[in-house]
Amino acid sequence: MVAERVKKALSEGMSAATRDGHELTGAARAGIGKLVEAETREAIPLDSAGRAVIADSRVLGGRREAAYDEWLNRLRERGVDTDRALTDLGTIYDFLRRDPAWEIEAGRHYGGIVVFGSPDIGGAGVVANMVHDHGLAGVPVVFSGYQGEAEAFRVAAERLGLAASRSVEEPLARNTVENAIYGVGTLRASGRDTSSLIAVTTPFHARRVWATLMKRSPEVEHVSMGVADVSLENYLKYGFRTETQTVSNPDAIAANITGEIPRFEKYARTGDIVEVAVPDEVRAAYDAVHEIFRPLPPKF
Repeated sequence: MVAERVKKALSEGMSAATRDGHELTGAARAGIGKLVEAETREAIPLDSAGRAVIADSRVLGGRREAAYDEWLNRLRERGVDTDRALTDLGTIYDFLRRDPAWEIEAGRHYGGIVVFGSPDIGGAGVVANMVHDHGLAGVPVVFSGYQGEAEAFRVAAERLGLAASRSVEEPLARNTVENAIYGVGTLRASGRDTSSLIAVTTPFHARRVWATLMKRSPEVEHVSMGVADVSLENYLKYGFRTETQTVSNPDAIAANITGEIPRFEKYARTGDIVEVAVPDEVRAAYDAVHEIFRPLPPKF
């Protein structure tokens, strides 16, 4: 069934697909539409070398110190020790986005790059820079995501220097599992060796993306992760989007970060990811803040 859907998508030129019941939020869709229509070189700033500016000192998004400060004040009014809470949240965030085993290795043959679509369009800058910095120009890039996500990321990355001849859209995937299955399936259908891949996603989503690929794509033996090196504070302030009005509020971002921990157990039980060993200090940090940041219900 999966192979048929991938084949059908390829034969139709990877045209966009509509899926009822899984719509993006209005704000996120508006932001994606503006990015596709706008001049991306203005939306995602470039440095003098032509690289997308996504460093921690200048992340994407409008200046949001006021909203961030207001959020902290609301937490303090609830009696929350914000310094301690943010330290614990940072422990979780760093666990989710970093692992020495995910480093891109010079000399390793990567069969492809799969970009997991999301409203955080700054990921287009991550993949464009990564391909440039690591000499990956010959590696095909699959942009996976429905409701316009795949197109938005592809257009943005190509305007930032990614070769159009090496990119393809996979517009069917509605969630992380389908991103993994259809993204890898697209590479496999084109004759690529998919035993070693690179995945690009948002910082807090990285560990679950890795775990999903290792479970749902049995031929995959190694996955390196491409993730923006953005601090927790700046991610909470600015998000990773070009349009200020589409940036999630800090409360929603904190809830998503916190909610990843119980998702590991839930999705391991359903067979969607490999088991993830959560270190004691990360588990303790989750126990300390899950009532403060109120994780959203698990949703793949």
